[in-house]
Amino acid sequence: MRPTQTSLLPAAGQNLPPTLISTALLLLMFTCAALAAGSYTDFLQSLASRESSGNGQVVNEFGYAGLYQMGEAALVDAGYYRRDGTKANDWRGSWTGKNGITSLNEFLNNTAVQNQAITGYHDALWDQITARGLDSKVGQTYKGVPITQSGLIAAAHLIGARGLRGCLNGASCTDANNTTALSYMSQFGGFDASPITGSTPPTGIGTGTNPTDSHVSPTESNTSAPFPTGTSVSTSEAFSAGSGVDMKDIRQLVLGILSIALLLWTAWITRAQFSSWRYGKVSLMQMQANVLSSLALLSVVLFITLA
Repeated sequence: MRPTQTSLLPAAGQNLPPTLISTALLLLMFTCAALAAGSYTDFLQSLASRESSGNGQVVNEFGYAGLYQMGEAALVDAGYYRRDGTKANDWRGSWTGKNGITSLNEFLNNTAVQNQAITGYHDALWDQITARGLDSKVGQTYKGVPITQSGLIAAAHLIGARGLRGCLNGASCTDANNTTALSYMSQFGGFDASPITGSTPPTGIGTGTNPTDSHVSPTESNTSAPFPTGTSVSTSEAFSAGSGVDMKDIRQLVLGILSIALLLWTAWITRAQFSSWRYGKVSLMQMQANVLSSLALLSVVLFITLA
């Protein structure tokens, strides 16, 4: 008679139910996906990578310029450019001088201003999105693509709010490069867009296509507060100001703990499978297949978490 083994692992030769393993992995993947959702800054970094490969000085064949490939209409909405009477991005018009920018060359050589411009443009886009009622679709899916706030902004960035409305109503979803807005909605969905969606779009000095023609009355600033009155503040900024701890640090800590837990879980599965093989309950080939499956799923989860 073999002596009784006491272990936190499954009894020797006992396999874990496949449904239990699958359910646990699915829960872990959903948790990782939620944790992996980035900030608005992460959103801009990803967008710049997709649009220009992070090159702030590039101008494409259609005249779209900079990190985010902004055209004349976008910079009009952001308050940097005045309409020149043409639909082409020929840059023959005049600049407003906002943030000291008076030419395309100055704009291309100032990535800080490009970041400010895209934020202003996204404010205007969100105003146009809500004016068309498209924000009511958040939480739904369209052709299998989840609709999120950041996804709507990214899609409108590609084809405009008017084009986005047509897309979600069955019209074409592609731009001049034959890129589909649904790919943008999918790739850029799930980011924290609260700095945009929770704020009032700035009035600027351009004459853009803001359909609401909203005007913000000046508000006296309370400089003794953590943020001046009327300032748009994201949840992460408010948390950092109140607690003194950066949300990014907390996120990295949670992801680190989760990664370690996943590695320990995989080691536990491997040990259990080895015990099953050792006591003749599974064949060597079955053991290898089960271990490789768990390692493959672990790789997928870690990729989602750390991407």
